[in-house]
Amino acid sequence: MVNSWNANTLSDQPQAILKKYFTPQLAAALRADSKCAADNHDICALEYSPIWGVPDAGVGALGLKLDVGAKPGSVLVHYKVASTGRLVELRYQLVKLPVGWRIADIIYPGGVSLRSDLGIAE
Repeated sequence: MVNSWNANTLSDQPQAILKKYFTPQLAAALRADSKCAADNHDICALEYSPIWGVPDAGVGALGLKLDVGAKPGSVLVHYKVASTGRLVELRYQLVKLPVGWRIADIIYPGGVSLRSDLGIAE
């Protein structure tokens, strides 16, 4: 599979790339947060890597494991942060759109969600 990303971070991706992985609403919110951060030269809504749920996406993940979640469209992601050994569990909530499955939300430890951090109402 060829990596179609053309920037260093998830949030820096063009809208067309983000829509390959996220729902249109979540893709738009990620781009808006990236634009806010670039315009203000500061952190806006997200202080962490959305995919990994940790501040530094480059820390590395060990023992990555995927499991089917309890709810339809739910995928549990388990990994260990390489630099600290901390175990992390994330719940990816997927929805099926006419173009295929897309990430609609990511629930982080403690119950915080990507949608809520980006200010998207449930």
